[in-house]
Amino acid sequence: MEASRVIDEETSKLNEERDLSKLSETEQLKVLVVDDDPQTLLLLKKYLNLKNYYVITETSPISATMLLSEFKFDFLISDINMPEMNGLELLLLVKESAIDTKVIVITAQGSDKIEEEAI
Repeated sequence: MEASRVIDEETSKLNEERDLSKLSETEQLKVLVVDDDPQTLLLLKKYLNLKNYYVITETSPISATMLLSEFKFDFLISDINMPEMNGLELLLLVKESAIDTKVIVITAQGSDKIEEEAI
């Protein structure tokens, strides 16, 4: 139970720590991570921070599209299965909008069909 409580406290801090003003200032590579699972966001954020990336997390793909239109990110990491909009739809939106960022899609339920669609 203790580990679960610690994770819940840390995931609640994800958006509290978000400082968009530094996006323009930092020399670090900037990564936007989109996933509806806060624990996945926390894990990816901690790992990427250790690798010296500046990470912004978002649980809503719709909110992520607003961030992508307003700020320059070097990478977008997106889950495939999300309720508002799936990661492939987000990928298509990035492509159609000619947003200059590299995209990585992740999923716990992969298939050859999803791989083909993403490519």
